[in-house]
Formats: sequence, structure tokens, C-alpha cells
Amino acid sequence: MPLVVFFYGGNWDSGARGLYRFVAATLARQGWAVAVPDYRLYPEIRFPAFLEDCAAAVAFLARERAALGLPPGPVVLAGHSAGAYNAVMLALDRRWLSRAGAPPPAGAVGLAGPYDFLPLESGMLRDLFRADADPGGLPATQPIAYARADAPPLLLLTGTDDTTVRPANSERLAARQRALGAEARLVEYPGLGHVGLIATFARGLPLYTGAVPAEVGRFVGALPGTA
Repeated sequence: MPLVVFFYGGNWDSGARGLYRFVAATLARQGWAVAVPDYRLYPEIRFPAFLEDCAAAVAFLARERAALGLPPGPVVLAGHSAGAYNAVMLALDRRWLSRAGAPPPAGAVGLAGPYDFLPLESGMLRDLFRADADPGGLPATQPIAYARADAPPLLLLTGTDDTTVRPANSERLAARQRALGAEARLVEYPGLGHVGLIATFARGLPLYTGAVPAEVGRFVGALPGTA
């Protein structure tokens, strides 16, 4: 059974796992085990503390899997917005999971993620990523900087009407991964915006549709080690 670890968004300064039970429930209906961890938020922390928290959560879940009553299987990382950044960064940059003692993921799913978003336009983001203290280090904060041929498969989903995180983030990362010979599937949903994409997981809301969760399900189900 795959274990999907989903990281929520919120610009790294808001969010809580309890608000995303609807995502876990929709994914769990497809037969996966799902965990939604919390991670520390700005202004309590700065980059890369939130990545260290996410990696620690993955390590805990992998280590305690049997104790939690979960059968063995691959770990898949997923997230929306800032959470998509977290998931994809952990999948591409080996340092964080390795330092935490966590296994590499079988794949990663990013919904409306920022993967290549320099220059930083807000004061909050400049402070979060320490832009003023180390402007030369900013490229190292971008997931696209860690594109590699041997990366786990990526599924990058975005809405064409997203004005919060431009679809070009997903397009550029997918193109870079493919150019390197890695697997990266890009799916763009016409008419969906930033919040609309994650709202497709929420039963009872007008934007609910099985199309987006089904795309995630097909991706997860095709990963090695998934029955």
C-alpha cells in the first residue's frame, strides 16, 4: 500500500493539518494510506527549517509504519502551493530526507507549486528565504535548481487561471526534468485557479470533480512497488 504524505499550502505562514482532512479522505478512498503533517511556519522559522520539519515527518512515518498498522509499500510525497514546493524539494534535493534518515520517495505530486519563482517580490518571502542576508544563495532555494536525471517521477498539476503561482513554474520544471531524461508529467486544467485546483478534492463544493484526484490516483498506482 502506498503511503501518501501530503503537505498543505499557505505561503509558509499559515495552514494546519486539520483543515486538509478533505484531501486525505479523497485520496484514501482510492485505497492509499494518507498522512497530513504540520510543519513550522513563518515568522517562527526561516528557510530551510520547514523542509527539515517535513523531512522529519516522512522519517517518522517510515520508521513507525508498522506500529501505525500500515502495510509495507512506497512513500509518495504530495502537496499544494507551498506544500508542493516542500514535496518536490524533498524529492529533488536528496539532502533533507537523507539527513532525517528517511527513505527516498517513489514519486512526488505537486499541485500549483512554486518551483522557479525568482525574483522574490514580497518582503515576507525575502525574509523567509533570507534574501537580504545572502542574496547570492537564492538560486539554491529553488526546486528547479535540483532537477536531475535520476529523480523520482513527478506529477505536476496546475490551473491555467492561477495568478497566485503561475503555471509557468510547473511548465519550466517539467521541461527541465524531461530534458534531463527524467519522468515528469504536466497536466494543466483550463479555467482553474490556485484555490480551485485543491478545491476539486472537496466533496460538496461546486468545484469538486473526480478528475484531479483520479489523475493523482493513476500516477500513484503506476509507481514501482504499488499494487
